[in-house]
Amino acid sequence: MSDTLLLRRVSGVHRDHDAAVLTVDALPGVQLGVMPGWLTGEPPLEQGVEVDMPNLPDLELPPTDVTAYELRVSAPSPSVLRLTLAPAGSAVLGDDGTWLGIVTDPAPAPAALTVEEGAEEVVVRSGSLRLRVGRAPFTLTLEDDATGAVLLRSAHRLRQVAGLMMAPTALADADGLALNLELGTDEDVLGFGEQFSRLVKNGQRLTLRSEDACGTGTGLAYKPVPVWHSTAGYTGFLNTGAVVTADVGHTRPSVLGLTVADEAVDLYLVAGGAPKARLTAYTALTGRPDVPPLWAFGYWMGRCRYHSREEMLEVARTMHEHHVPVDVLHCDPDWLVVDRLNCDFIWNGTRFGDRREFVEALAAEGVRLSVWELPYLDPASPRFAEAEEKGFLVRRTDGSLAGIQKTPTPDGRMRALVDFTNPDAVAWWQGMHEAFLDDGVAVFKTDFGEALPDDVALFDGTPANHAHNTYPLRYNGAVSEAIRRHTGRAPLVWGRSVDRGGHAGDGPRWPVVCGERTGVLEPRHRWLLRSRAHSRPLRPLDADGRPLPADARPRAAPA
Repeated sequence: MSDTLLLRRVSGVHRDHDAAVLTVDALPGVQLGVMPGWLTGEPPLEQGVEVDMPNLPDLELPPTDVTAYELRVSAPSPSVLRLTLAPAGSAVLGDDGTWLGIVTDPAPAPAALTVEEGAEEVVVRSGSLRLRVGRAPFTLTLEDDATGAVLLRSAHRLRQVAGLMMAPTALADADGLALNLELGTDEDVLGFGEQFSRLVKNGQRLTLRSEDACGTGTGLAYKPVPVWHSTAGYTGFLNTGAVVTADVGHTRPSVLGLTVADEAVDLYLVAGGAPKARLTAYTALTGRPDVPPLWAFGYWMGRCRYHSREEMLEVARTMHEHHVPVDVLHCDPDWLVVDRLNCDFIWNGTRFGDRREFVEALAAEGVRLSVWELPYLDPASPRFAEAEEKGFLVRRTDGSLAGIQKTPTPDGRMRALVDFTNPDAVAWWQGMHEAFLDDGVAVFKTDFGEALPDDVALFDGTPANHAHNTYPLRYNGAVSEAIRRHTGRAPLVWGRSVDRGGHAGDGPRWPVVCGERTGVLEPRHRWLLRSRAHSRPLRPLDADGRPLPADARPRAAPA
C-alpha cells in the first residue's frame, strides 16, 4: 500500500457550534515513476487522465482504502477564516488555536458562519469572505463575497500532458501534511520572517526552522516565521511549531507548496484590505507589543566583548566628552564568572565590581545597562546541579539530559537547556533576573535559543516536532514576563531567535552577523524590509564591528 495519501473527496458536512466540519476521504496515491503526476485508485477518467494517449504507460492503480480527515472551518473575526485540516480525531481539531502559545486570543471578534451544501461544492460564508470547497475532487477557493474576486485557490487545476495531477490540494506522507496553492501569473509572495534573500519569495524554497545561523550569508535564519502576504489579496499564517517548508514556485512555477512536518495544517487566512489592515487582524490573534520607552529608540553600543567595569565607563565618558549621544551600553558574557555559553546569573564582581554601583556610575553619564543572557547551563556552573536535581533542564525522549545541538562549545562540554514548559523552572529563571532589575539593569539581551535538539520530552508534553521552533518564544516570553511582573513597566528584551507570535510583549529583534565579513548590509536591509511583512514593528541591528579581511575591504573607484 502507498505511504502517501491524497485528500480527494468530501463525504460529509455538519455544524459543530461555531464551526463547519467537513469529512474528507483520503486515498492512497502513487506516482508512475516514468512521468510526473499522481494517481489514486479511482477510475482514471474520474481523475482526468487521458486514457487514450498513445504513449501512456500501463496504470497500476493503488487500493482505495479510505482514511478519514476533517476540515474544520471557523471565523475568529470577520476578515479571518481558520482552516484546520487533520486526521479525524486529532487533538488540534478540538483546540481553539492557543495550545502552543502562538495564538493568544482565539477569537478577537468571532463571526457567524453560514453553510450551503450543493451537489458539487460546499460554500462557507463569513463576513466578506466566501470559501468554496469542492466535493470531488476536494478543492479550496477563497473569494471576496462582494466582488467574487478569487483571493486564493488550491492548485488542483495543474495537470501534466496526460492529465495526471501535479499538485493535489492536500497530500500526506512521511514528511507531513502538504497544502498546494495556485500562484497566479502576476502574483507575488512576500514574508516568511527573517530571510536574507530577495524580498519577493517567488522562485525560492525555504525551510522555516530556527537555527544558529552564524551570519546573514549562510542560508539559515534565526527567526523564520510561516506568515506570508500574497498580492492576490490575502495573508496566510500557519499556527504550528513544526518545521514548515515553503516552496514558492521553486519546484513548480505556478504552485505555492506548504509542507508542515506534522499530521495537521492549521491555517489562518486573513483576507481583503491593505496589508496594514491584514497585519492588524493577524496581530489581534497573536498579540501586540508594548511601545518601548523613549530611550530605547536611541543609540546603543556594545562589542564582543567589554571586559571590565573600567572599560565600559571609559567608553561612556569618552562619548559624553565628545558630545556623542549614547543611551545604552550592552555588556556581553564577561559579566558572568562562568562565561562561555553559560548563564547562571552569578555576577563577576572581580571584573565589574558592585552591580548597583556600576549601574549608577553609567547613569551618571546618561547611559543605561543592557546585559546578555542565554538559556543554556554549563556543567561547570555552580547552579547546574540544582537545576538538574529539581528537573529544570530539558530531557531527551530516552530520559537522558539533553544538550544543545548545532551550536559548538569552546571546551567540548555539553550545555543543558532550561525547560521553559516547566512552571517551576520558569519561576526559577525569572527569579534570577529580579536582583538585576532591582539594581537598575534596563534591558536583557536574550541571546541564542535555537539549539534545542529534536528528540526531546518537554515537561508539559509538547510534541517533539513542535518543541524546537517554539522554544525561543517560551524563553523570550519568560524573561519578558519577569520584567513586566517585577517592575510594573512595559518589558523590553533584545532577542535573537523567535517563533511566530514573538513580536508580542517582548520588544525588539535583531539579526546577528557574528562571523560575517562580506556583504552584510545588503541582506540586513532585506531583513528589515521583510520583518515589516510579518508584523515585526521594532527592528534594531547588531553590527559586530569586526574588521574585514584585506581582500574584502571596499576599494576606491578608479580615478
